Amino acid sequence: MPKTRASKGDPASRFYAVDSFDVVAACLFSATGKWEFRYGRTATLQRH
Repeated sequence: MPKTRASKGDPASRFYAVDSFDVVAACLFSATGKWEFRYGRTATLQRH
């Protein structure tokens, strides 16, 4: 389920837990005009 709003008391509540997913994907259509996708393992992504 998408999280579209943060709770009033916790701005970080909109984010998913680090262990919620193994892989994330991004569609590049709006930038390239082609149905291209990029995938990344969450274990290798930088944390903020």
